[in-house]
Amino acid sequence: MFDSNTGYVSISRFSETTYDELKSALNDLRNEGMKQLVLDLRGNPGGLLSQAVKVSDLFISGNKKLVYTKGRRSDFDEDYFASEESDFEKTPLIILVNNGSASASEIVAGSVQDWDRGLIVGETTFGKGLVQRQFELPDNSALRLTISRYYTPSGRLIQRDYKDLSDKGDYYSEAGNNDEEEGDNLYHSAEKDTSKPTFKTNSGRIVYGGGGITPDYIVKSKEFTEYTTDLLKNNIFYQFALKYLDEHSSLLQHRYGKKLDYFINDFKFTQQDLDRLIKFAKSKNIVFRKNDFAKDKEYIQTRMKAQIARNFWKNEGWYSVLLTSDNQMLKAITLFNEAKDLAKLK
Repeated sequence: MFDSNTGYVSISRFSETTYDELKSALNDLRNEGMKQLVLDLRGNPGGLLSQAVKVSDLFISGNKKLVYTKGRRSDFDEDYFASEESDFEKTPLIILVNNGSASASEIVAGSVQDWDRGLIVGETTFGKGLVQRQFELPDNSALRLTISRYYTPSGRLIQRDYKDLSDKGDYYSEAGNNDEEEGDNLYHSAEKDTSKPTFKTNSGRIVYGGGGITPDYIVKSKEFTEYTTDLLKNNIFYQFALKYLDEHSSLLQHRYGKKLDYFINDFKFTQQDLDRLIKFAKSKNIVFRKNDFAKDKEYIQTRMKAQIARNFWKNEGWYSVLLTSDNQMLKAITLFNEAKDLAKLK
């Protein structure tokens, strides 16, 4: 629970158990008082199509089309529909995405957007919508062949065009390199002055194809300084947290016990702790950059605090702390009135 009304779930990939795990988590959150949900698909590279369909079906009612595939040969074309009733079809919903959200993540975000079921917040997704099928060969090896493409219910192609790109590196580096302006994009004016094909959601809102899912509210992720990037790349936060816990674990347990909320509101690193972090990073050949540190100080402290919380409260502690300074999450929770209006849940 992010607050007394808002449940938060992060899905890192779509594996064989994702639907079951999500449904169990949602039931637990509802028992804790969840009235609205943030579903975090940022950085989720995708996975099983069947799981993306079942996750979408949790939130979308009736027998609405959720996604379809279309290939060069019609026998590879398939349509996927909602089929199961769910207790969460009327739960106000916001989905977080970024340029690392791909494939199955885009299927879920696209179906929710096309049916005006919830609000999509963050940055335009990666744009991976190709379907592969495995063919067994006589020598027991196998060939994986791309046979079709994914389309959202309104007819948008999820796959980003790669025909004019010189190599694979360009394709990956192009993801997220756009000039999106932050702000309300409910009627998708951000894509208006483009050559992208237009489509309509269930309520008649215009959305654009051409690859990926562009959010209804664009919020860019925080850009880290070079110093913070070096700390992250070299796993400094984790290593320093282990040293810190060696010295302070007993004290922290005595002070906070099982009270995660108390830890979140009360615990702070001292200046001496921050100085020790800087010194520790230097010992690992990380060059200290004073201006970078000052700019990212809040995030650096939050990240370290999350590492400590994870030691005692596992993922619940990790996310509960990190989300307190997550600009995309903090914006998302202010938009539930818009999400309710869109889904006609008021």
